[in-house]
Amino acid sequence: MPGAPEAVELARGELGRAPWRLVGGHVAHFTREHLVWDLVVLLALGWTCETRWPRRTRALLLGAPLLLSATFLAAHPALANYRGLSGLGSALVLLLATQLHVEGALRRTGPGGRWLAALPLATAVLFLAKAAFEAATGSAVFIEGGFVPVPAVHLAGGALGVLAGLVPGSRSAGERLSSSGPGRAPRRARP
Repeated sequence: MPGAPEAVELARGELGRAPWRLVGGHVAHFTREHLVWDLVVLLALGWTCETRWPRRTRALLLGAPLLLSATFLAAHPALANYRGLSGLGSALVLLLATQLHVEGALRRTGPGGRWLAALPLATAVLFLAKAAFEAATGSAVFIEGGFVPVPAVHLAGGALGVLAGLVPGSRSAGERLSSSGPGRAPRRARP
């Protein structure tokens, strides 16, 4: 819709009159391609994380928008506005990698077991390389033109994802059942 992104984007000059833009900036996008990339990542990773770790995923997605907006305001003072879900996507990427590492879900014996066990670490390294590239070049890796990437927001999202994956706590029944995987008996709760 014409004018809709401008009406909800995180714009520095509008925060006094419209504090809801701290969250609105995450739903606004610069281009259709920007929106499609962000939605694909958010839906695919959101669904994956939600089915395996619903409490962690919900807490992350509820708490992250304000923290990511604060990161944008503090780390990118030269930029007037922010739009996009990429900070939340970054959080989900590293929540997934962290939880897989913590659970040891990919550590298998036999052929290829070590390579599979290395996937969470490889994901984190590639994520950091992407953020470094964006910081060094000022251009996005997956999308061309129309806006400047905000690597500090991506890094903050990634850090929040790691923290959400590492926070100790009891898992819900849904998390226990979903982590048992298809074809396996559900794990029993430890006393």
